[in-house]
Amino acid sequence: MRLLRQYSMRLLLLAPLLLLVGSAMAQEKSTVVELTIFRDADNLIIFVEKQGNVSLEGLRLSEASLPAPLELASLPAFESLFFDNIPTPICFRLQRNGTSTPLVLQCTGSVPTLTQNLIGSNVFWYDNSDNTDRTFLVLSDEVTMGICPAGQDQCHITFGAGGVLPPTPSPVPITPTTVPPTPVGGGSGEIAFVSDRDGNLEIYVMAVDGSTVRRLTNDPANDLNPAWSPDGQFLAFESDRGFDAFVPLILTMNADGSNLREVTDGRDPVWSPDGQQIAFMAPSVDSGAGGLRESIFVINLGGTGLRQVTADEIETSPDWSPDGRQFVIGTQRSGFELFIADAASGEKRQLTSGGGFEGGSNPVWSPSGDRIAFDSSRSGSRDIFLINPDGSNEQIITSNPASDFDPAWSPDGQHIVFVSDRDGNNELYIMNADGSNQRRITDTPADEFAPAWRP
Repeated sequence: MRLLRQYSMRLLLLAPLLLLVGSAMAQEKSTVVELTIFRDADNLIIFVEKQGNVSLEGLRLSEASLPAPLELASLPAFESLFFDNIPTPICFRLQRNGTSTPLVLQCTGSVPTLTQNLIGSNVFWYDNSDNTDRTFLVLSDEVTMGICPAGQDQCHITFGAGGVLPPTPSPVPITPTTVPPTPVGGGSGEIAFVSDRDGNLEIYVMAVDGSTVRRLTNDPANDLNPAWSPDGQFLAFESDRGFDAFVPLILTMNADGSNLREVTDGRDPVWSPDGQQIAFMAPSVDSGAGGLRESIFVINLGGTGLRQVTADEIETSPDWSPDGRQFVIGTQRSGFELFIADAASGEKRQLTSGGGFEGGSNPVWSPSGDRIAFDSSRSGSRDIFLINPDGSNEQIITSNPASDFDPAWSPDGQHIVFVSDRDGNNELYIMNADGSNQRRITDTPADEFAPAWRP
């Protein structure tokens, strides 16, 4: 303020020259001033970009809590600058006292910079929900405007003889956004599995690379065969925590292991594509021989609407087709083969003819519905195979002297996770859907199996 007072006194003492000075001031004010404003919660930078001498007389800050507008010329760092005749470009920087994270200076090159610390309780330059704490620039002809339109941290202001011209947002520098890469296999990038690493069989979840392992169940009983709901928010699994360890329970839980709910008795649960039902295997009465068999059942998620789909065989490991109209199941007749069963009628047709005790088991439908993965010992060792739903185009995709089994598709259908004991114990591996690029993702002394890729 000292220099402004001195300048005013000079105008009074030089009364004969008042008209000339006023004309000069008007000429200065007519100069177009271009300001670019940068701000965050603790910093405000005013970058005067125009080359030459410009007038910023009356440049001041105003906001609701200030008793009067804050003139920049009154601040210690700025008081030596003639605001009516400023050589440009120049950079004004206002910063809250105690700020530990100053805004990166936006003025480039060797532009002179003036910095002033402000009391944090007095001046704000952020928007709150009701816009009551907006900071404003007030220029020489008392025209008031917001520093930047709501939601913008950078804007460009042009000030000319007519005052502040309507603000036009400057192109905001585009900060490259780091987009997390799509996880291998798509979906959420997680795999649920069973392990006895903590003493008994429990359900765990991990990232597809084997990191960030989390234990979801913690019970003295064995919990196994997890199956994700179509939206990836829930898991169904079987457990022998019921009264009769020989009759497992099927339960559901949230993806974080909370909110356990009992559904029914049975094994090998799998969700319907619409997430409203669960198919499973359970004992049934053989209508022909009068003995007990294992058949496929369906039940609503709430425990109602139980119905038997298949009968008269030992049938296991159901998996619903993506359209919900069929199951692929393992069936024991002369050997153990795969069949396709109609989800409504239970009518079946044979899919594999591998011969031996394990012509096929653990079948899983691909997300697109055009391929079925399964394991079989027909090659002399237990390996992973693919087949079309009509029984054509069967091929082996692992060929290892060890046992490879329990395949599960990735959500994008491009990868398969499976179990192998090729390195001494049962560990989880991932490969491309054609069998290439096989790599281990778990490595513990324990056994890991029953993988399920989260959607």
